[in-house]
Amino acid sequence: MTKAPDKPRFEMRLPPALADRIDRWRRDQPDLPNRAEAARRLMEIGLAAEEVHAPRRSPGEAESDA
Repeated sequence: MTKAPDKPRFEMRLPPALADRIDRWRRDQPDLPNRAEAARRLMEIGLAAEEVHAPRRSPGEAESDA
């Protein structure tokens, strides 16, 4: 029996232009992450920026209500 991974699996399809942008970004990184790691890092960067710049909403508040 194989052990279940400790991280949930997440897959997505990207338009070629977005995949190209991720590839260009990752080539500029000193450790040249693979595409999946680059996407994780970019999501973390985007989410961190959103926390700094986005207005606070209460749980369940719709974006159109803001």
